[in-house]
Amino acid sequence: MNDQAELDLAALGFDPLVADTTSVAALRENANNADLYSPEQMQTLALGAPLLARDPASGSFTLTLGLERSTDLNRFDPLPLTPGHSFINANGELEFEFNPPQTAPPSSTASRPSRFLLAIRKNS
Repeated sequence: MNDQAELDLAALGFDPLVADTTSVAALRENANNADLYSPEQMQTLALGAPLLARDPASGSFTLTLGLERSTDLNRFDPLPLTPGHSFINANGELEFEFNPPQTAPPSSTASRPSRFLLAIRKNS
């Protein structure tokens, strides 16, 4: 553990002027109990989906989202996002234009639900 980290953790008994390898080892061994995870563990917790992918060459990040929709919270179907239906609005927000899922024949007046759920899905 570096000296700055020990200064930051002084309230827990760490001191950069004292060799406290036992305390540092205990912290590392019990990090998961304090909800502290390594990048590799976070990737595992995300079930294979990237949390936020970074290009090591450029340093830029990519956030990949998949959306699903449901009218009953039991069955979810992919919500396809196609070019021409995804926009950046004047406020810099990402907008998706889509039709609600069909629940009856298109000729029926009950063909469009009054509400439905969108959920972010993990990328496979």
